Amino acid sequence: MSILQGGAVLAQSVLPATGSSLLEGQVLDAQNNKPLQYASILLLDIKSGTITDNKGHFQLPVKKGQRLSTLVVGYVGYRPDTLRFKADFDPDSTKLTILLSPLGPGGDPSAVTVRYERKS
Repeated sequence: MSILQGGAVLAQSVLPATGSSLLEGQVLDAQNNKPLQYASILLLDIKSGTITDNKGHFQLPVKKGQRLSTLVVGYVGYRPDTLRFKADFDPDSTKLTILLSPLGPGGDPSAVTVRYERKS
């Protein structure tokens, strides 16, 4: 099991050329290890994604031979994380555990601010 947090850099992966693989793991709150339900998982290399289930687990099918390098994980109210895979990363033998940190009281500086005015 690999535990990843805070933009861990894991380099790039090239999978063997036959069959298919399943990239799987779980997304947890970094402070209390509780599962994050319905977090978004996006594999940028193949422009494919999924969401976590009610226990924070996810599965994402990938073709063997498909180059894997970048996984983006996000959840409302939490700092998104970008993971990069090492050359020897094998989704068939590794289950990921991804820890996301909650945003502070001020929220993310990139958050959208909405302003409104009352009509007279």
